[in-house]
Amino acid sequence: MAFCAGSSGRTERALRRDTLAAVTDGIEDDSGRWLYRELVRLGLPAAKLFDEAGLDAAHRRGEVRPPWSARVSVSAAAARLLDDPCLGFDLAGTIEIAEQGVFTAALVHAPSMREMLDTALAHLKLWEPHARLDVESDASSTRLYYAHDVDDPLGAAVETQISLVAMSSILLHRIPALRSSLTLGFACAPPRHARCASTLAKLDVSTRFHQPRWYAEIPTAFVDEKLPGAHPVVNKLLHERIAREHARQRGQSSFLERLRSALREGFERRWSAGDIAAALELSTRTLQHRLKAHGTSLTQQQTLVRIELARTLLARREHTVEEVASRVGFDSLAAFSRFFRRHTGLAPSSFRSANSASG
Repeated sequence: MAFCAGSSGRTERALRRDTLAAVTDGIEDDSGRWLYRELVRLGLPAAKLFDEAGLDAAHRRGEVRPPWSARVSVSAAAARLLDDPCLGFDLAGTIEIAEQGVFTAALVHAPSMREMLDTALAHLKLWEPHARLDVESDASSTRLYYAHDVDDPLGAAVETQISLVAMSSILLHRIPALRSSLTLGFACAPPRHARCASTLAKLDVSTRFHQPRWYAEIPTAFVDEKLPGAHPVVNKLLHERIAREHARQRGQSSFLERLRSALREGFERRWSAGDIAAALELSTRTLQHRLKAHGTSLTQQQTLVRIELARTLLARREHTVEEVASRVGFDSLAAFSRFFRRHTGLAPSSFRSANSASG
């Protein structure tokens, strides 16, 4: 369904009905199902890539939103399999604004570019916790700098390509006149595959590659311009939904932090799922229900904590790689190396060397 507020000729009752539909139907984040579908389209082993990132059938069906770090892991793995550092352009070309989540709906329904920017700055991390958006403006132009703070450079590039193109689509959707003056800057080389280049051709805006940062640039004159089509009731209800999401994630953060603390302790002790549940004073079944309610699984949380802990231990250089493997729950160096390379694109020793060189 499209995010439209209805015509002025409709009755107030009909408008209210359609408004409620706009914030309850068709705007849940469907990124898991979308990404799975696109991997299948590209001929990739979608189920395997999801499994390796700790995502299950509920994420593939779009019933549960994938955690951002898992999605980055999947996107990076897909780009490596295709040997395509510009895969994000191809993926971005299949996004439909009307199928996106409540955050996108709030941007589409903003009454002005200024409020659109304020909404993005205030709530971006609800949906993309590792993303960063900075705005720099002067009298002539305004730049929106975009970045993803993740350890995998390829995953960060792919996700930033997706986000920047999607952001531009939203801008053009609301302000078609921007097409002749919108400029996109990409901190990557031009895409070499036709399927990726076609996304930019369809977007039909000015592009610059090999830039030091990722950005979208628009004339400042557009920033305070009122936008047609936004209805205040829709905008209000969408922001109420976002407020509820803030509250939900605050509760989720407390539970997941306690779980991750137990997992960090449990790896070295070889704790079972029952041991982890007991450490949280829960039954195994209750733990599973809590995880499902938070849109994740024990396997996925184990993967995230393992990677985080492994990176920390490797960077500290206080343990051999074999000792790090044991401390994060692996019985063999070979198994740990395969796991670490799959999720970061680097062998543990290479990660340690790169970390040392950058430090």
